[in-house]
Amino acid sequence: MARAAPRRPGWVDGTPAVRGGSGDEAGPAALTYPVLRKITDAVGGVELCLPTEVRSIHTSRTYPAGCQHLDGAASVDLLRQRRTLADDSQDRDRNAQRFAAALVRRADERGVLHDPVRVSRLAADIGPHLTISSASGSLLDLLALVPRLESAEVVGLNLPAVLVDAPAHRYEPDPAAAPELLAALREDRLAAWVAAHPERVTGLR
Repeated sequence: MARAAPRRPGWVDGTPAVRGGSGDEAGPAALTYPVLRKITDAVGGVELCLPTEVRSIHTSRTYPAGCQHLDGAASVDLLRQRRTLADDSQDRDRNAQRFAAALVRRADERGVLHDPVRVSRLAADIGPHLTISSASGSLLDLLALVPRLESAEVVGLNLPAVLVDAPAHRYEPDPAAAPELLAALREDRLAAWVAAHPERVTGLR
């Protein structure tokens, strides 16, 4: 679930949640753009599908609607964009969700997530640059959960938010909709909430 809160410059924040019958859950993690670029290049780039065109204000590159193969530099450039998107940071977060799913798929295709040696090397390489919630365990614990996504219907969710300061591009949680989502998350009713609010779901496959 992506957040609408302001980010630290050069950081990507995410909350990959993997829930199974045992109630296992992975908490928030954050990594820098340079590390994200390195990981993307390490798996040979990603195949990312966009619902609408994205124009970069940093490089003037245009990323067309549809599917395209992106290397690390292009991926980071795309993930930074929000000013040219209809819903600003909300759409940026949705693109980040699509990218995260594409990266996991690519790593799985390359066999990275099922090879203990490669997983250990990846953890050693990016671990020092990754901030993980203490409730999530170690990086290896998180990586061990990722293959379980293969059998799941993976979707992206944004915390419902409202624009409160357009010039500053500042959002706050929607007082009408956000509490319901947070309650569903706490009470392990997220699947039911998703079924009841399909308009708030970002399809990632």
